[in-house]
Amino acid sequence: MLPGVEKNATVHKLLEAKNIPYMKGHSQRQNRRLLSTLVVVQLFIACTASYEPVEKAADFEPFIPVVPGEIAQQRADSLVQLMSFEEKVEFVKGYRWYERKKVTPLFPFGHGLSYTSFQYSDLKLKELPGDKVEVSLRVSNTGDKKGKETIQLYVSDFKSSVPRPLKELKGFKKMELAVGEEKRVSFLLLKKDFSFWDPGKRSWFFEKGDFNILVGSSSADIRLTGRISPGF
Repeated sequence: MLPGVEKNATVHKLLEAKNIPYMKGHSQRQNRRLLSTLVVVQLFIACTASYEPVEKAADFEPFIPVVPGEIAQQRADSLVQLMSFEEKVEFVKGYRWYERKKVTPLFPFGHGLSYTSFQYSDLKLKELPGDKVEVSLRVSNTGDKKGKETIQLYVSDFKSSVPRPLKELKGFKKMELAVGEEKRVSFLLLKKDFSFWDPGKRSWFFEKGDFNILVGSSSADIRLTGRISPGF
């Protein structure tokens, strides 16, 4: 048997296990490159999810070459194109991925420190003409120092026909308040802010139903919540 033929056959079997049949005609080097990219992604997800190193990298595949960042990104992009819709949802980044996997990071998305404290109150939701929703609330400085606060607005689909992140950031505003000062802040949500990308229709799709509106100082520190069923 020619050198490398047996190893290439093994690579082919692994690619078949990953449902990538059209790569059979490629060379050993091309197949190994594609498979190694898949391995790197799997190792990244496994390590990030557990915060512990993977004990046996060979459980995934031993061929993990060191490649320039730009080439690695190109290969990762190719992998994403091969993923199913559900797999792409699982592949989301940042707080959306942490929340789906129930991972608690040391500092949540949007986290910040302040020398004072802020209180959120009086959340109001109102539908406006032109497929819009206005979200407003009051923010007051309850501490003993002047300070700035970044108010973050998230939308969560109460019940969706497709997998979606638990919540998605749709807006944020930063304001400065003196001691004891109170201001009202408003956000404007459009129809697209409630929609998801439909790969079949290749367009944004709004699915009627209930949506939770969440306002807080970070993705993990939600102060006010409300529910609305937009009549778009």
